[in-house]
Amino acid sequence: MIPTSFEYKKATSVEQAIWWMDEDAKILAGGHSLIPTLKLRLSQPATLIDISKLAELRFIKDGGDSIIIGANSTHHDIVDSPLVQSATPMLSQGGEMIGDIQVRNKGTLGGSIAHADPAADWPAMLIASGATIRVQGRDGQRDISADDFFTGFFETALAKDEIIIEVHVPKQGANASSVYVKFPQPASRFAIVGVAAVITHENGTCSNVNIALNGVSGNAFRDTAAQAALEGKAYTAANIEAAAAASAEVDDILSDPFASEKYRKHLAKVYVKRALFAANNQVDDLTKVEGIGPKIAEALNAAGIKSYAQLAGKSAGDIKDIITAANNRFASHNPGTWPAQAKLAAEGKWDVLKKWQDELDGGV
Repeated sequence: MIPTSFEYKKATSVEQAIWWMDEDAKILAGGHSLIPTLKLRLSQPATLIDISKLAELRFIKDGGDSIIIGANSTHHDIVDSPLVQSATPMLSQGGEMIGDIQVRNKGTLGGSIAHADPAADWPAMLIASGATIRVQGRDGQRDISADDFFTGFFETALAKDEIIIEVHVPKQGANASSVYVKFPQPASRFAIVGVAAVITHENGTCSNVNIALNGVSGNAFRDTAAQAALEGKAYTAANIEAAAAASAEVDDILSDPFASEKYRKHLAKVYVKRALFAANNQVDDLTKVEGIGPKIAEALNAAGIKSYAQLAGKSAGDIKDIITAANNRFASHNPGTWPAQAKLAAEGKWDVLKKWQDELDGGV
């Protein structure tokens, strides 16, 4: 449990860290991925380059069509970010499943994905989200899609002199739903199997279906067979079952003391199904959504408005007509509030929305 000797260097800039980088050097950010491998002597770098205090790599900002997350952002930074919660909610929901609070407060996004543990959670979420990873080396910066970044067992597309600078994650579309689920190893909380799904719903069918798995193979991967089984199909239980049955049909499924190859493949199919049902429940029935009264939800569902995103696109007049037609008393004294409430929901301001609704109508 004692690392081999190494030279420790603390970088004061990204450029300095890059200058020091070579094939015998390792980057230290949060340390929760690297330090255990050092102690076990699975990694024996000649040089350890500490970038943990580089504030220029710790940020979360709006990039227009995407959010941009600095490589030194901790798991907790991402989980707790209002921007992430509203624009890419799966990252907040899934990030909260990483390790425990100590790990989330110290471990970083860049460190996790550079380490590329096949059981880590971020890789599947980034692949399903269509994320791009920006890296920098001595020849400048380049962008690598998450699909191409994870190349093998603890292997990535990083060159020996490159470090991760930031990650660009597209914002979730108006009619999209997303979720990350996993079967965790009880002690480490790493995923024995993890599944990320991002799906757009159009006129009752699924489009732009994205399903990615981690913990199953040597690296996280996009499950194109499962995607194809659901693309363009109605979001029904039968079609979800078909997508789950088509999933995890790969040759190099992992086997270890926690799960045999056969059991891990079975788990993958189960968790693909769970992810797809969970994503479906996010969007297709307003009665299942906390913060909206059941009578209102029933009236809106009947009118074909089955998500907050769809609700946000309706005018006050449209909402009033629908609720009036359903003979709901809400229409008589709160006719113009629904578009504003829907906007709050779309922005992820659930606490404000719930308080307002309680004041307006007592949650009816």
